[in-house]
Amino acid sequence: MAEPALTRSAAGRTPRCPRGGAGRRARSVQARWLGGDAGHRGAPLRPAPSAASSTLDLTPPAGLTAAEVVVWKEAAPHAARLGTLGPETVSAMSDLCRAVVTALQLHVTIERDGWTYVKVSVDGAGVEHEELRKHPLATEWRAWVQRVETMRARFRLTPDGKPTAAPAPVDEWAEFDAPLRRIK
Repeated sequence: MAEPALTRSAAGRTPRCPRGGAGRRARSVQARWLGGDAGHRGAPLRPAPSAASSTLDLTPPAGLTAAEVVVWKEAAPHAARLGTLGPETVSAMSDLCRAVVTALQLHVTIERDGWTYVKVSVDGAGVEHEELRKHPLATEWRAWVQRVETMRARFRLTPDGKPTAAPAPVDEWAEFDAPLRRIK
């Protein structure tokens, strides 16, 4: 007689895996306490912006067009304040500015031409057929918008709902926290 696929263990409960003993060993209570519970830690706090980010030169790099410079002047101070714009990320911020301008140019073109157009085709019998189609640049515009959203998230310029750690308040009475010494 064949055994059922899932048998009850000595504790009276059904194991999770049909192959008994397969998988990772359960950790002891002490190991679980030391390791913590990764599923119940809550959202991690992001580090507070550093003071070094405020000393960064925010002048736009050479090679940006006038429209890209406008985007730079809008986004760079926020990224520097958040600590995501540094000397090593200036080229990525330039790419973000170019992507924003390209997406806006595509949007303006699509708005000017209209989001849809009517395609007229004639079949073999000479009958005309009209078909409503989306603008040929709509797909390209969507790809550029997604690229911009990804790049903005890289610089934390997109609201994501995650809490940011507030800088520790300065205790102006900290000098009095040390224990008193007796003077002889």
